[in-house]
Amino acid sequence: DVILDTFAGTGTVGHACELNNRKYILFEKEEKYFDIILSRLQKEYIQKISYENIYINKQILNFVDNLRKLFY
Repeated sequence: DVILDTFAGTGTVGHACELNNRKYILFEKEEKYFDIILSRLQKEYIQKISYENIYINKQILNFVDNLRKLFY
């Protein structure tokens, strides 16, 4: 099972998933909250965080944001 949180906020769902050994995907468009999530998860789980995945996720968010601008 994979938990999907499309409005991650400060990363509470990600933290709970780490505590329960669950896989998860977090989406957050606000960079200030993204930084909070990263900081929060790094404190507890720094060895598990892949900076490559974080970079890819930022690129995906930028792509989605650019698509949104095309249609709105």
